[in-house]
Amino acid sequence: MEDASVLVADIGGTHARFALACREESGPLLADSVREFAVADFPSLSEAARHYLEGNDVRATSAEVKRAVFAVAGHIDGDEARITNHPWVISIARTCDALGLDRLELVNDFAAQAMAISRLAAADVIPIGTARWAGPAADGDRTYAVIGPGTGLGVGALL
Repeated sequence: MEDASVLVADIGGTHARFALACREESGPLLADSVREFAVADFPSLSEAARHYLEGNDVRATSAEVKRAVFAVAGHIDGDEARITNHPWVISIARTCDALGLDRLELVNDFAAQAMAISRLAAADVIPIGTARWAGPAADGDRTYAVIGPGTGLGVGALL
């Protein structure tokens, strides 16, 4: 796998979902690479990520993936994130060392969802009630918000 591969993850208090993305693709998520694991089965995020990368059916190894972006269900403070309703404390530096990454970005999971809205097309959305999605503005001049249930009332916005 070439340097364009990125390990992406959605880390919650119950499940960790991992996938690979290729920055050179117009639809970067490699859908056949998505895997889900119970966080309770691993002592740390690094161990869960290593298990994912070393799986027989994943198209990359930890030696081939040098960048990662993890959306975490919790507060991020500098180098660390604490997962809501789970004891994992994620350190960017320790995770990079453990996985051999050159770069790791941590973002709040709802902030990540808000950032993803601009990539949606009308075919990606299922209307609830009478609300309709016209797709993102051509000029990008919109404010998006995501509100959802979870451990608490999660909120993310992209201005």
